[in-house]
Amino acid sequence: MNVDEAISGRPSVREYTTQGIDEHTIRHLINAAILAPSAVNQQPWTFTVVRDQGLLDRISRDAKAHMLVTMPERAHNRTIFDHCSMTRISKFSTTRRCLS
Repeated sequence: MNVDEAISGRPSVREYTTQGIDEHTIRHLINAAILAPSAVNQQPWTFTVVRDQGLLDRISRDAKAHMLVTMPERAHNRTIFDHCSMTRISKFSTTRRCLS
C-alpha cells in the first residue's frame, strides 16, 4: 500500500458497539502504543481508560464544543490551498517559493 492509498482509503468510524474490552487487551494495546517514536525520545504518554458511558458522552460533548469555539473561522468555512514549492539550498537551509 502506498501513502496515497493509506490516507485516502482510511475509514472514519463514528459508531461503536457497546461490547466491553477486557483489561488484558487494553493493556496490550497501551503497551504497543508506547513503542511509537516520540520527539527527542521524550515519550510523553498519558492514557485514560473510560468505561462509564455517561462520562464518555460528556467528554465527547465537551470536546466537540471546545473544538468549535477554538477552531479558526477559516478552518470550517473553506479550504485554503498553499501553492508553494520547497527548494533545498544546502543541508541546513531550505527556501520556499510560492505562486501568486
